[in-house]
Formats: sequence, structure tokens, C-alpha cells
Amino acid sequence: SEMTISVKFPFKFWDDEYYILFIGESRGRYTVWESIDEPEGTNILQVTLADEEARRVEAQSDEATQAEIMDVLRIMYGDSIPDPVDILVPRWGQDPFFRGSYANWGVGINSEEQ
Repeated sequence: SEMTISVKFPFKFWDDEYYILFIGESRGRYTVWESIDEPEGTNILQVTLADEEARRVEAQSDEATQAEIMDVLRIMYGDSIPDPVDILVPRWGQDPFFRGSYANWGVGINSEEQ
């Protein structure tokens, strides 16, 4: 299972790199971040979770997820960063039409069809 959470902020406070990595005490917990700043001023950070961590977060409230994300970002960037103005936590695993999502080529697809 995989999940990408989008968090919108009032302004950009993070690194200029597209990918931002974090290594914390818990393996896989909010470790891979992407800066989505196109068009300029979008001010969105996305974080990708996988496997057990994705399933754990999918089962909790948006408020709990936002609190966890802000704990990590405040470790990374300090206590003075702003709270987000919006958060999108997809729950593909709970959707009866999808029951999860993934980004793999189907069985039998070869390199010429990609």
C-alpha cells in the first residue's frame, strides 16, 4: 500500500530541493517529501508513505495525521513554521471501488508498451 499526502501552507519555508528526506526514530514515518511549487506560489509539500505506515495513517483522522506531520516538520525546520491551510489524505484503501492503489505496470506489459 502507498499513500501521498498533500499539505498546503500559506508560504514556502522549506528547502529549494525537489526531494527532501527525513530520517527519524521510526522507519518509514514521513521520510520522503516533495516540494510542489509549480506554478510558483503553490506552497504544497507532499509526503509519501508505504506499507504498514500508509495503512496506519489511512485509518486515523486528518487532524491526527496533520499533527504528526507538523511534529516532523518542526523537527526539520523549527517551531516557527506556519500551520497548514489545507491537507489532503487520500484513503484509496477504504474506497470500495479501489481498495488501494499502486503505480506498477500490469502483468505482461513490456518495455515497448510503457
